[in-house]
Amino acid sequence: MIDFYESKDVETGCRNSEMIAWRIYVLSCKRVGISTEDYIK
Repeated sequence: MIDFYESKDVETGCRNSEMIAWRIYVLSCKRVGISTEDYIK
């Protein structure tokens, strides 16, 4: 059970860090004036 909880915490931690990084990336793009939709295309 301990291993399961530890791996679960690691997964959520990675997801949270990815979400924060994506938010910062989107905010920086908006600040520069680049549309994220155009970038994805």
